Amino acid sequence: DCTLGDRRLPAGLERLLKDMKKGEKCAAVIQPQHAYGAAGNPALGIPPNATLYYELELLSMQKEKEPWEMTNEDKFAQAAARRE
Repeated sequence: DCTLGDRRLPAGLERLLKDMKKGEKCAAVIQPQHAYGAAGNPALGIPPNATLYYELELLSMQKEKEPWEMTNEDKFAQAAARRE
């Protein structure tokens, strides 16, 4: 489970997922400048300047509500989730 835009995924992977359709599979190579760069991600065991390789299948997705479809409570919850 992930939410696009929450900054938990490398930028290159987020861009790829935005273009995928439900049920689609792909193999991806994410270059360091679109992944974790010179810093790497020690918490995940990813060294500096690592190229990342993924095999993906988009099983499901749920589109976020548009701002005009949200209640104030929805908007506050979304803002709080993005801050985390």
